[in-house]
Amino acid sequence: MRNVVQLLIFLILFSCNPNITRAQGNERIIPEKDTLQGHLIGKSLDDIDDLEKELNFLFEFEVIEAIVVYNEEGGVKDSIYIEKIKNWNDPGDFHRIKIVSNENEYLFFNVDGWVEKVKYNQVYSVDFASSEVKNSKLINVQKASPNTYLIFAFGYPYASQPELLSVISVSKENIHLAFNENYYLTDFSDFNSDGFNDIKVSKRSAEDAKLHTKDIKRFFFKNGWFFADL
Repeated sequence: MRNVVQLLIFLILFSCNPNITRAQGNERIIPEKDTLQGHLIGKSLDDIDDLEKELNFLFEFEVIEAIVVYNEEGGVKDSIYIEKIKNWNDPGDFHRIKIVSNENEYLFFNVDGWVEKVKYNQVYSVDFASSEVKNSKLINVQKASPNTYLIFAFGYPYASQPELLSVISVSKENIHLAFNENYYLTDFSDFNSDGFNDIKVSKRSAEDAKLHTKDIKRFFFKNGWFFADL
């Protein structure tokens, strides 16, 4: 029987608590053997059942895209299913990302919705677009290291805020939400020459960020997590 790990990206409330959230069944996203404590940058995770009770709505999903990613270094084939809520009138092209790996399922749910990547306001750099591991019109799959890839999903825009930038880290040992904050993505490359691709983000649009470089923030990727460049 598959071990279902449900993760809810609770976008209605903002949490500044950087601690790791437990999934159902008291299973930890980060194995105890990890020596470096990971911290989610951005919004908290919660149980989907709580939101169903709050909204008095039973979430049902339909698959709108399915892709397979083979991690050669890790020797694992992952199936990624992009799903949308049935009979849901609020915005968003899709609302859940399901990853099936090693007979385990990992569910990442965004009630506010993500959008097709072509609708995302960020003008992708040629390097970012051309280095995709898999072709998808909804998500962007990038290699972070020889045995880890990242899934980028871009949130629905609200008012003048940058869209939500959600990044899921996938490796043989770990699958978890590594970054989930309202930022424009401006760069994805290895800034500190450690063999891992990092990100640069800004609260400003792509064009404005070029004129206000001091507002650009760097987050380094290490042990499956992004850490702010302090």
